Amino acid sequence: MKLRSFAAASFLLFGHVALGDSVPSVPYPELPTHTAVASSVDDASVSGTASSEESDQAASLTALQNCEHARRPRSGACEVTWLNDRPITTASDIRARVPETPHPLFLWRFETRASVVYLAGSIHVMKASLFPLPAQLEAAFEHAQRIAVEVNTDAADPESMRQKFLDYALLPSGQTLGTLLKPTTLAALSEHLRAQSIPLASVGALKPVMLSTQLAVARLSALGYLPQFGLEQHFMGAAGARPILELETIDQQLAVLTSPPAPVEDLDTLTTLLLVVLAAGVAWFLWRRT
Repeated sequence: MKLRSFAAASFLLFGHVALGDSVPSVPYPELPTHTAVASSVDDASVSGTASSEESDQAASLTALQNCEHARRPRSGACEVTWLNDRPITTASDIRARVPETPHPLFLWRFETRASVVYLAGSIHVMKASLFPLPAQLEAAFEHAQRIAVEVNTDAADPESMRQKFLDYALLPSGQTLGTLLKPTTLAALSEHLRAQSIPLASVGALKPVMLSTQLAVARLSALGYLPQFGLEQHFMGAAGARPILELETIDQQLAVLTSPPAPVEDLDTLTTLLLVVLAAGVAWFLWRRT
């Protein structure tokens, strides 16, 4: 299941940020979980630390905020470099794996006698350290007279969007996650939520597929990938006077997302939990290979 354009709505439940001390009073390895470090991409002396937070996501967001407060005008972007006891793959690590020889991008050009259309494979969550984008993407954007995105979330009233999200996200009266999910799936979900200081009762009325989306976005933000740095937000912010077209409405997108059969929802929840639990392990594996 892909992360939708309204991924920012995940912060309705999980986006708690507290400003902590940017310099820990004890060595980082000895700090209690949930703990994170964020550092400037070009100046390791510029960093922010967070510890004893309620969740991994809160620790990373606080560390990023502390790093931003410590940045000097010419310091590079901040990114999460450690989460608990695991190093997080950095933008420079990612770029080091990009071939120096010509290679495909997720960008296609379709041309007719009347017009040219560029189709870009979008990423809804990114981090500031991954900018600037490849020159081909920026060049395609500069040539475009209009932009088309899944949903133009910037044009929606935040309170209206929040209410729509709740209208589609909540289960019908009488249903809960406990009545829909298999016992093994519910047990795995309860354990993960407990580890992230989220009471099961606080999300028990959510449709499983919506909770799965929020869990995925929460984990990505814990790794430093945030909706405000997604490609849509980047290009919409730079659109200027160019029209922004929508491929779907918010209602259409939410209706599709929230209507899978019950067995699919259970499988989706379990799969998301496995990916969330494995995410830190994958980051560790990639870091060990560098």
